[in-house]
Amino acid sequence: DEIEAALHVSALDKMFPWLERACVEYDVQLFATTHSLETIDVIAASAKDDGLAAFHVNGSVGSAKRYSSEMLKRLVHERGLDIR
Repeated sequence: DEIEAALHVSALDKMFPWLERACVEYDVQLFATTHSLETIDVIAASAKDDGLAAFHVNGSVGSAKRYSSEMLKRLVHERGLDIR
């Protein structure tokens, strides 16, 4: 929950590429939550392939929508959508 909560924003650029490499090396999935646009930007920018996805959960309907890293980048930077 709030994966960046105890980190200074300057540490994000180093932490997420490291986490991605560790997940690949150990063949594990990482589930994280955030409301930080800076964290979302760093994660989307550091993703090397489409192994990164974000999900928007609609609790009232009981469904979830998947967004790839490329879609996240487009939604935030081209359309100005606040995906938090």
